[in-house]
Amino acid sequence: MTRFTQLLFGTLVLITLAFISEPATAKETQLKTTPQLKTTPQLKTTPQLKTTPQLKAAPDFNVSKTVKLSDLKGKILYIDFWASWCGPCRKSFPWLNHLHQRYDAQDFMVLSINVDSEHHMAEKFLSKYPAQFSITYDPDGELSQAYQVRGMPSSYLIDHNGNIAATHVGFKKKNTPGYEQQIDYLIAQKSAVNSNQ
Repeated sequence: MTRFTQLLFGTLVLITLAFISEPATAKETQLKTTPQLKTTPQLKTTPQLKTTPQLKAAPDFNVSKTVKLSDLKGKILYIDFWASWCGPCRKSFPWLNHLHQRYDAQDFMVLSINVDSEHHMAEKFLSKYPAQFSITYDPDGELSQAYQVRGMPSSYLIDHNGNIAATHVGFKKKNTPGYEQQIDYLIAQKSAVNSNQ
């Protein structure tokens, strides 16, 4: 092998190594500079009522032709937004009927708000899943917007002062004992206030 051939071969080897190693170096640099995404552990939903120093007042609306939400101040309210196309709503209605029966004598009310744009869809739903509680209709979405509804169903637990004490998005039967604890807590809180007056 001549001196020229050795030099040429050596140069080709160096160029080849440079091409091979360059992407790896770039890749390594990219990995070093790209921030790693940290996986946030899934929060377990423990339905506990957290007391907030500044509770937000529940937006007022007409429950019926003669009754507004503000007229019900002093009662504990469970406001539930639902739609006929909502699968979990079908599961929540029997439980809402249970709430209505269980707490009816304790200044507690279930108020449901249907968000279907077509009334007949809600009626069809109710023929399969009857409601023993009050129903208000919100076809234009004004109440949904006022309550900043994020999913179906969305529920709001209102304390005796008319403030939103807790919110629930979606419905899972396994969470209902915790929801009922929240209701029990608000009823006990209301009773304590009344006994001190």
